[in-house]
Amino acid sequence: MAQNPQADVIDDLNAAVSLDSHYTEAYLQRGEYLLSSKPAAAEADFKAAIAISPDSALAYLFLADAQLALGENDAALAPPSTPTRSI
Repeated sequence: MAQNPQADVIDDLNAAVSLDSHYTEAYLQRGEYLLSSKPAAAEADFKAAIAISPDSALAYLFLADAQLALGENDAALAPPSTPTRSI
C-alpha cells in the first residue's frame, strides 16, 4: 500500500501530461489535487487546460477557485479572457 496516495496520483498525472501535453483532463485533475496545497501550481494547470480547451467551463471554474485561494479576487471575478497562447 502506498504511503502517500496523493503523491502517487500526482505522479500518474505528471506522467499523463508528459505523454500527451494536450490532455486537458490530466491538467484539470492535477490542478484539483494541487489546489489546497499549491494553489499557484493549480492555477498554472488550469490555465494550461484553458489554453488547450478554451471552451471548458470547468477549467474556468477551477481557475477562479485557484485565483481566490491566491487572494486574486479581482481576477477570479473577472469575465474570462481568450487565451493568447496554446500548448
